[in-house]
Amino acid sequence: MDENYQNKIKQKLTNIQKMLDEIQTEYEKTTELKLCPFCGETDIFYSEKSCAYMCSKCGARGGVSIFAGSDKSDWNERAEE
Repeated sequence: MDENYQNKIKQKLTNIQKMLDEIQTEYEKTTELKLCPFCGETDIFYSEKSCAYMCSKCGARGGVSIFAGSDKSDWNERAEE
């Protein structure tokens, strides 16, 4: 492969990643977190230290991820659904 072709591919992949990041950001802005399934608390926050969403009342964690910025769907997922 010539260098020009490789650069075009890299640029396209960069553009795709930017689009995916924008979609993820918009999803995060518009998606509400569910109540804590254990205590019903509404104050749920993202902990950078734990890489997870946590309940401020009982400390329940959900959506633990090895990647920073676990998304809200990880917290919102419930076993009965």
